[in-house]
Amino acid sequence: MGANVIDLTTVAAVNSWLNQGSTVDAAIIQGAITAFPRFVLTLTGRNNLSQIQSYSEMYDGTGGARQHLRNYPILSVSSLMIGTTALPQSLDPSKPGWVIDTSGLQAALALRSGGGGERAW
Repeated sequence: MGANVIDLTTVAAVNSWLNQGSTVDAAIIQGAITAFPRFVLTLTGRNNLSQIQSYSEMYDGTGGARQHLRNYPILSVSSLMIGTTALPQSLDPSKPGWVIDTSGLQAALALRSGGGGERAW
């Protein structure tokens, strides 16, 4: 079994980390190297672990102050609209707008009211 494009390391790197030289069966190590990213891809429903992808998504909000997102991690948001109203990003807790909230187990966009609190979508 050879290296796979989804592999996150190499047999040589694992052997070096284990301080084993080349005494451990390379096929066993290679199988484990490929199995882990395959498991993660299956678990997350992603196509790969090494590309940045762009998404254009629409959500039907619940009226709360947070909208949980389908894709994570989030590097940036190009625009956010509620109905026909474009909302600005809040760059300061005292300014109203949206922020990326990664404090929980799932990424979310949160709306700030401008007084340090959150407001409903």
